[in-house]
Amino acid sequence: MIEAIDIPLLLKAVEAGAIVAASATVEEATKDIYNKFKTTLAGIFGRSVGRAADKIGNEATREEGRAELAAAITTIPNEDTFELQESVQALLSALKADPNAQAAVQRAQIDLDLDVAGNVLLTNIKNAQDIGVKAKVGGDFTLSDLTMGNRDKPGN
Repeated sequence: MIEAIDIPLLLKAVEAGAIVAASATVEEATKDIYNKFKTTLAGIFGRSVGRAADKIGNEATREEGRAELAAAITTIPNEDTFELQESVQALLSALKADPNAQAAVQRAQIDLDLDVAGNVLLTNIKNAQDIGVKAKVGGDFTLSDLTMGNRDKPGN
């Protein structure tokens, strides 16, 4: 069970759900739970959150959707915390139980474990499919313009 809900976790849950729900192979039950989650968000934060989530589900409008979502969810009302926790937990459980959802989430997964004395800049990463970075840097760390293709193609 999720002990606490914060904005970064909520934004990542929306993004994971939107990407997974847009996948044709994901089970209908998982999509239904995501749609209930999205309805809960719209009830708390407004309909713009649902529209932003739809944009995140479409690769062509994903960045626009992320920006709109971040602008729409700036604080979590205390009176809605429990409902959001339950809704995120239901979504995470559905994603975990659906093997096709797990595959869709893993294709977009980026893991970073950085110990950086300076600034971190990550830009223009497209179609991420399991990027893992662990770095200990005395200055700045920059990763930019990384494009990865289909996992099924040789060399990716």
